[in-house]
Amino acid sequence: MRNTLERTYGTRPLQNWNRCRELRLQYYRDIATAREQGKLLVGGSAGGLTVVAMGLGHIVWLGGETYGATVGADPAFSYPCLEATEAAGMGRDTCVYFRNYFGSMLLDKYYFGGVFPKPDFLLQSHICDVYSKWYQAVSNHLGVPFFGIDNRPGPWGEQRTERKIEYYASQLLDAIDWMEKVSRRKYDDEKFAKAVINEWEASRIWAEIVLLNQNPGATGPEVHAHPVSALDGAQGR
Repeated sequence: MRNTLERTYGTRPLQNWNRCRELRLQYYRDIATAREQGKLLVGGSAGGLTVVAMGLGHIVWLGGETYGATVGADPAFSYPCLEATEAAGMGRDTCVYFRNYFGSMLLDKYYFGGVFPKPDFLLQSHICDVYSKWYQAVSNHLGVPFFGIDNRPGPWGEQRTERKIEYYASQLLDAIDWMEKVSRRKYDDEKFAKAVINEWEASRIWAEIVLLNQNPGATGPEVHAHPVSALDGAQGR
């Protein structure tokens, strides 16, 4: 089927794939050297509250799912991580992103070399069954501050209410006060606003990519863009 599409529509590999790989590798290098660069290292979900933390200035965000997926792509590194997590009492039915991440932390081995990077603090909203408990466990093991934000159940969209918005926004404001205390940095609303605009723009471009990828002969599966989509502001730009 693929060969037929290539002959019919002239499909070719993603031309900037090597550049995507370079950006992704640089992201993981920045995680390991955040303190050397004078940046905060913040841990949480790759699709979580990145932009909220960016009001503190230059940060590097250690996204759990993307790191866990990267570890999972290398069985020789992944299996000891999974075994270490299970030996610590976590069930096999727990999120595999979590098990790879947590095992890497327990073994104190970073996939890209050296010891596992210790975040300055952890910030996470409970958007999935495991998320807040994930980073609470990381906080307990590494001894770093953790702030969890509760999500009200049910859809947002047109069914969101002022009560839902107020409930969530009040927690974000509490998180900002907390981040100022644990980081000893002053929160900058303008930097936060710039980060929000950057994320909106990245999300808009991502949506265009998904739509274009529906066309016959598109460059490649949507999953090819996932490692890059997670970098939509990881460096605080």
